[in-house]
Order: sequence, then structure tokens, then C-alpha cells
Amino acid sequence: MAAKNKTEKKDDKVEVNTKTTKFDTMLKVKLADEERMKFAKEMSEAHNRIAVLESNLNSMKKDMQAKIAIETATVNRLSGVVASGEEYRMVKCDRVFNYKTGRVTETRTDGQEPAVIGDRNMTEEEKQAEFAFQE
Repeated sequence: MAAKNKTEKKDDKVEVNTKTTKFDTMLKVKLADEERMKFAKEMSEAHNRIAVLESNLNSMKKDMQAKIAIETATVNRLSGVVASGEEYRMVKCDRVFNYKTGRVTETRTDGQEPAVIGDRNMTEEEKQAEFAFQE
């Protein structure tokens, strides 16, 4: 924009007394009621979005904490296995009923020691099976 100048003529000389230029700057402006309502609505919507995001964050945090707890349990279990060099597994075994001695012997079949894992007297019910077996 062109500058506005105020001039005066004195004795055939032109003197410039003032000069005006246009510019923009940030200043406080009183809002109309409609503008205030518009900003209040935007603020309310932003609050709602924040609430949704915080809720999502809490859900994700709980989910991550649960996943961390699972991995921590895995680490704890494996550290015990590594330290001891042993773990419990299902192993095929044989149970031998010796009717002559009245004993039941349990042995593991995977070749690890101790081979005999249990030895006990037969129960009365187990002894009765001897008679059914002999008939």
C-alpha cells in the first residue's frame, strides 16, 4: 500500500508534515457473543478429545503392563530352569505290580536317573486285582 502524506504549501514550497503507512500487528480485540460461543464449543470438543485420548492411553498402559508382567514371569521361570539345569516335564513311566512281593514299583522310561521314582506296598484294592488276573 502506498503511504499517505499530508502536505502543506508554504511560499511555493511543499512541506511534508506527516506520513502514514499501513501495517498489521497483534492486539487485543473484544469478541462478539457469537465468537465466544464458537470458541466455547471448540474448547468443549477439545476437552472431549483429551478425555478419549487419556482413556485410550490408560487402556494401552494397562495392556502393556499386562504384557510386561507375562514376560517377567517368563524370565523368572527360565532363570530358575537355567540356574538349576532342571525343569518339570511329563515323562512316560511304568508301574510294575509285583504280586509275589506285594509291592508296586514306578520307573521312568526316558533313561534319566533315578530310574525308580516310587516303590510302595500294594493297596488292598490292588491286591484284589491279583485274584482276577489269576482266574
